[in-house]
Amino acid sequence: MKKVYTKIKKLETNKQNILRGDTAYRCFEQMSEGKAFWQQPFDPQKDIDIRLPYDLGTGRKLYGYNLTQLLSYKKPDDKFIPLRYITYKDAQNKGYYIKKGSKSIVLENYSKYDMGYTKEETANKKSRTKFYKQKTDDWHTYINSVFSESMIQGKHQFFYPENEIDAIEYIKNIAYNMNMKIIEDSHNNIGFYSIKKDEIHMPTKDRFNDEREYYSELLRHLVKAATKPGRVNQKGMEGYGVDSKNIRYIKDRFRIELCRMQICLGLKLPYKPSMTLLENKQIGGLITKFPNYLVFMSNDAYSLMKYINKQSIYRAKNLEEFITYHVKQGKLSEKELKDLCIAYNFKEIKDLPDIKKRQIINNHLKSLKTNSLKR
Repeated sequence: MKKVYTKIKKLETNKQNILRGDTAYRCFEQMSEGKAFWQQPFDPQKDIDIRLPYDLGTGRKLYGYNLTQLLSYKKPDDKFIPLRYITYKDAQNKGYYIKKGSKSIVLENYSKYDMGYTKEETANKKSRTKFYKQKTDDWHTYINSVFSESMIQGKHQFFYPENEIDAIEYIKNIAYNMNMKIIEDSHNNIGFYSIKKDEIHMPTKDRFNDEREYYSELLRHLVKAATKPGRVNQKGMEGYGVDSKNIRYIKDRFRIELCRMQICLGLKLPYKPSMTLLENKQIGGLITKFPNYLVFMSNDAYSLMKYINKQSIYRAKNLEEFITYHVKQGKLSEKELKDLCIAYNFKEIKDLPDIKKRQIINNHLKSLKTNSLKR
């Protein structure tokens, strides 16, 4: 089969404004009625049809404004949106056929490369089209037209690309890496993040149906804490520490809600909305007047999620802590653990010869085994 290529197309400003306005209005209608997806509780572990949608051609999960665009097409009676999307080019290359009359959804692709086509004259005085690609400091927006899996002809069995991330370990690592103090109080019915003290107060675990609900609630406050200046960025999110009646505070609430929704979809954690109907209506009113705000807030939520993901990777403060953590995890062989310790180049062994490094690592492992036997 001959491979099919399609031309890269920039999204022109006029068309972009129309598409963004349409997306904002669909979201406004959903939010006004309390029907937007982020206004609904869900649990992906109990429902296999609720997952992050992804691109069938690349396998890439869809986040940020792309996800918001797709969610804006959700009908009130639908549980969720289709999970799979594909471009016409990728459909042809994979041997799929798009149903006649199917209408594509135009998603936005962003790149700091300025790409396009120019006409140039050949030596034979003939005109030819030449592709150009140039690195710039600015973002450029390109058209990415996709079709949902319901628009593909015939019956196909698709397997969802699940991840094997331990959701609870993921959240524990975020709290650890952010140096977040977590205080459990049996008298608390709700959790909250204290801006003044930079700490999280949580009800005790027995107040929740299960451990997953507890950690999903903890995640909400960790995402809020991540908006503090010096974390997600030097300035922090615009609504950090401002009055709750200020629109900047409401915009941050929306960013946090979208961020947490995406993480819960990815980790199959239960999700409960935290924004009120009034707050959603305020955001709805804002984005109908300024549709670009929906783009910015959705992509800010994605940036916030990327920061949270970085914090979810366990980072030990020293060699002993690193070895103890991985021994408890039990996922690495002793040889793999030793090689990993050397690769991380901890300061305790950094300038030592390889034999000496392995000797110190062996001593830590022996000490752990001895302490384990004593217990």
